[in-house]
Amino acid sequence: MIDIRLATEPLHLGHSDGQPFVCLPMRNCAAEPEAVISAIREVLEGREAAAFLWMANAAVWGKWTGDALEFINLEPWDPKYLVELRVFCEDAEIRFVRSGDTIRFRCISAAEEAGKDYVDSLAPFYGEAKEKDGCLIIEDEARKFSMEIPVPYDGKSTTYGLATRNYIGQNEIGQAGYVDSRFLGVVSVDGRR
Repeated sequence: MIDIRLATEPLHLGHSDGQPFVCLPMRNCAAEPEAVISAIREVLEGREAAAFLWMANAAVWGKWTGDALEFINLEPWDPKYLVELRVFCEDAEIRFVRSGDTIRFRCISAAEEAGKDYVDSLAPFYGEAKEKDGCLIIEDEARKFSMEIPVPYDGKSTTYGLATRNYIGQNEIGQAGYVDSRFLGVVSVDGRR
């Protein structure tokens, strides 16, 4: 007979070299634009980055200009509708997640990855890449779908995708799995398959 019980303690994660892998702790910030902007400014220190915002009523691409968040077809944005926000560049990401009335966030940077196991992946976007006013447009006419992403279009690629770094951890019996991830950027898929 199999003994099945509910878990009473959180899963303990390990690292392949014997050092504990700790998911970065989530910190709280106020559900106000100024608090979110302040946290991003602290982490990205003036660097530009891409942004993706999931809200209760929309999902939109945007960018961090080094001092402000700008979203396509969404001004002003209101954190009270935020479900998740990821602001990312190749070497860092800050991720905000709503938890009840609080917004929690965590940061991951390339400097913190030393000794950690990860898998990089590329998820292609459906549709054909085009350019509009210096930005990348992904269009799928058959699905009547279009999205504008404020990253430069290289002028020749037909397919783009989202590059993601997935961090691997292990539980106490050695089973490995993804424990966290960060977005690396929107990149051309052409020639990478």
